[in-house]
Amino acid sequence: MSLASSTPSDAPPPSWRAGTLTYTTGALLALFVWLLWGDFGFFLKERAVQPTLQIMLKKFGASDLVLALLVSSMPQAMSLILVPIVGYRSDRHRGRWGRRIPFLAVTVPVACVAMLGLAFSPVLGDWLHRFLGASSPGYGPLIVVCLGFFWFVFEFSSVICSCLFHGLITDVVPQGVIGRFYAMFRVVGLLGNITFTAMLLGHVEEYYFQIFLGIACVYALSFSLMCWRVKEGEYPPPAPPPERREWVVRTYLRECFSHSYYRWIFLAIALGYTITWPISLFVYAYAPTVGLDLGTLGKYLTAQLLLSVVQAYPLGWLVDRFHALRVNLVTLVLLLGATIWAFFWVHDARTLGLAVVIVGTLSGSWATTMLPIGPTLFPTARFATMNSALVICFSLSQMLVAPVCGLMLDRLGNDYRYMYYWAALLSAATLLATWVVYRRFRALGGPENYVAP
Repeated sequence: MSLASSTPSDAPPPSWRAGTLTYTTGALLALFVWLLWGDFGFFLKERAVQPTLQIMLKKFGASDLVLALLVSSMPQAMSLILVPIVGYRSDRHRGRWGRRIPFLAVTVPVACVAMLGLAFSPVLGDWLHRFLGASSPGYGPLIVVCLGFFWFVFEFSSVICSCLFHGLITDVVPQGVIGRFYAMFRVVGLLGNITFTAMLLGHVEEYYFQIFLGIACVYALSFSLMCWRVKEGEYPPPAPPPERREWVVRTYLRECFSHSYYRWIFLAIALGYTITWPISLFVYAYAPTVGLDLGTLGKYLTAQLLLSVVQAYPLGWLVDRFHALRVNLVTLVLLLGATIWAFFWVHDARTLGLAVVIVGTLSGSWATTMLPIGPTLFPTARFATMNSALVICFSLSQMLVAPVCGLMLDRLGNDYRYMYYWAALLSAATLLATWVVYRRFRALGGPENYVAP
């Protein structure tokens, strides 16, 4: 049974509409179930693989700079190349299965193969070490190389999937419930994160193989079912492609960056994504230096995630009631205060645990209220293209922030307290940029009469 259908002329008006798709309340709930089921697998993969990789990289001797380059800069460099191409092609693709799902389905086997490769990296590193003999750079460095290679393959699929997943949501979810949907989207993603931090984080070094294998299976099942069950509607014909290839680049740059309003949106969201990135990168290395073991850290992270789950739906309701930009500004003010507090007060296991909970919860508030901003401000017909430009800006910011933080921490003797210093600076910059976006948004009609330029 299709999740959406056309309404006969003698039937009552549809309850919900997204493009050419119309939904009864039951069909809308079914849509939410399949999208959120795919979301659970996606976020379990995203939230579990990266921390597991970080712990394994440190276990086998990778420096903070190498960790930052592999986990942050390399994926973002890949995004700069892949996302504009895939987003542009997806917006203009018309096929039997839609314009998003064909691209999304291809990423599933690639991600699963990459996770299996990560699971076998220590075995492959050991084999290479014995094979090279006296020429071997060492057991640990070879494992780091194997982890880096399969991480590259993993991120190849993740970059494409992350870009187009939000495009699919924008195409099939009605605007009137987008805030509440993204609240549930966040809840399900957080539940995936809780599954990892509460049950698996303390056992990563012992059971990394089983963790990678289990996540691969869950992801393959959930995301494949979502791609099968969610149906896209019909789209108007795309604009004719430029006659010359170099004009494609010009067209892309003009559509995305010619208007200063969109440049401010890109800046605000890209900066916001980097606020807690230094914390995410180095909290697993910081914890042991203040006597906080991974098991206890996992409990603090679980508490933070549970608080984020509790606040998600009320935040989604506030977004639908007052608009995402207004609520987002409030979360940024609170997050700025929390990061300043953390920099000056964290000094032992207890205060680090409190900072993880407080800063993480407020960061989750920002993320929940940020997710509807793109779907409500960008032109729907060009959403994936505009979103790919956002990813470019986000990638450039992370390519800069992560290695600079890693290099600074190496030179400061690994004083990881400074990750909150960076978070505070980035919070202040994000607040300023978002305020500019809000002023421009009001000038374009505000919540009642907004028309995307």
